[in-house]
Amino acid sequence: MEQLLPIDTEKLKWVTHVFAHSQNGIIITDARGMVIDVNPTFSAITGYSREEILGNNPSILHSGLHDATFYQSMWHALLHEGSWQGEISNRRKDGEIVVELLSIHAVKDANGDTTHFVGNFSNLTRFKAYQTQLEQMAHFDALTHLPNRTLLNDRIRQALAWVQRQGTLTAICYLDLDGFKPINDRHGHEAGDQVLIEIADRMRSAVREGDTVARVGGDEFVLLLNDVDSVEEVDAILGRLQDTIKSPLNSVKGTDITASIGVTLYPVDSSEPDELLHHADQAMYLAKQAAPGTWHIYDPEHDNLARDHREAVATLRQALNNDEFLLFYQPIVDLRTGRVQSMEALIRWQHPERGLLLPEEFLPGHRPGLEHSSLTIELDLWAIEAALRQMTAWDNQGLHLPVSVNISMRLLHWSEFGSHLKALLTAYPSAARLGLELEILETSALADLMLTCEVIEACRELQVDFALDDFGTGYASIGYLKHLPAKTLKIAADFVSGMLADPGDMAVVESIVSMGTAFRRRIVAEGVENNAQARALMERGCHLAQGFAIACPMAPSSALVWLTEGNTAADWLQEPAKDD
Repeated sequence: MEQLLPIDTEKLKWVTHVFAHSQNGIIITDARGMVIDVNPTFSAITGYSREEILGNNPSILHSGLHDATFYQSMWHALLHEGSWQGEISNRRKDGEIVVELLSIHAVKDANGDTTHFVGNFSNLTRFKAYQTQLEQMAHFDALTHLPNRTLLNDRIRQALAWVQRQGTLTAICYLDLDGFKPINDRHGHEAGDQVLIEIADRMRSAVREGDTVARVGGDEFVLLLNDVDSVEEVDAILGRLQDTIKSPLNSVKGTDITASIGVTLYPVDSSEPDELLHHADQAMYLAKQAAPGTWHIYDPEHDNLARDHREAVATLRQALNNDEFLLFYQPIVDLRTGRVQSMEALIRWQHPERGLLLPEEFLPGHRPGLEHSSLTIELDLWAIEAALRQMTAWDNQGLHLPVSVNISMRLLHWSEFGSHLKALLTAYPSAARLGLELEILETSALADLMLTCEVIEACRELQVDFALDDFGTGYASIGYLKHLPAKTLKIAADFVSGMLADPGDMAVVESIVSMGTAFRRRIVAEGVENNAQARALMERGCHLAQGFAIACPMAPSSALVWLTEGNTAADWLQEPAKDD
């Protein structure tokens, strides 16, 4: 026995050390459950000092979050199995809830009677908070705190299972905000975020309890209407939602916004969840095309239109990647002298099977729906770079000519347009010095005059001028023209071709020339087809023109020959007018 005593003493030292320095809280009670000792970690986790807890029952830590059944089960396991382990929520001395992983063991004597209970627990509070945070990030949008696409998909599956049992309908509604991009561009992304938060709160308040509003990206939301009885009920809900959304915004004063909504109804549309979302998205696109701020219910007949749109975009993008597009060039001349003032670049598609295609056969502006594709931006940027590259080549050959390029309003209002344009001009410095002009349709320019003016002014700082194409078709007033900083007005070809026979067309031409001259704008007549038209234009003060009577659009090599060998535009202009 005397030989074992030092060993027991050594063990006692280690046990005491472990008890005092354990990272887990340790509590020891007698058989009645009264506390007889705790370690320092216990005090650190619970906030109770050793002196405060000794002689008390651990029930002092109860949080009130567990019912009587929970504790009955715990004591049943301790008394019959000798141990219990599980997750428990206790309350610290300061009232804060602490989540613990607790294990309790009964200590028995030689006769098998319980003499003590030892509890050992770790603090899971931070882990639980982190776990909750991860779950929040995985299932909810960080900005609006709405369910994200992952949680939405789960709720859609639950909703579909429910209506299958109940025999009702589920409506999946895809929303896209109309006019959100200009808010972002004018007021900045922080203001745009506040608008998204405000719209999210409005949508939450407008739907029924049990419905889901989710944000699936950018300014796009999905509304899941559970257990609806009819299309009329869906219409009523969406009507309330539209009224709520279009009220003037608080986050951006003086601004309002609408939403275009596409709807598909299950089980009328019995597709899988992903396909249902796709159909609702298609219907939203059709609503936006018909009239922004409305809703449209998915109709399978329109699916062909959407599929054709996707196929057309894919085909054009492949053609772009295969370098099948090219620019033709049409001269703009001074009718008085025949001298070429500049060239207009016009896109063509050298189709591998159909041959050379004109813009109306493929260009987004001539194909419904394509103008909303990002492909429009890609084509416009390609055309600008191709023109700058050709200008550089001609400059090296001694031909120093400005070139105008037609672009879409989608590119003009694209938030990254300025930086891309600057990069292109930097890459082709000699072309930039010669003068790049960008042509936009007058009708498009008037659709968002303020934003258009801002972008044009920014581009003018890069020495890039603008022309208003098809001028006269958009009924621009003097007030518009006064504020729109475009250098050139291009009289629409329809007015030029009809002006000799139609007094109305002649009046439009004369008005444009008069207005342009008053505002010191460069005036170009498009579509000049004969001598008589050219003379009539000159007589009215329009001296710049383009058209088949002067030269048709030409490939770069043909244009080079035409430019270097001398054109005869001035010769026939000196001849007496003939019966054309």
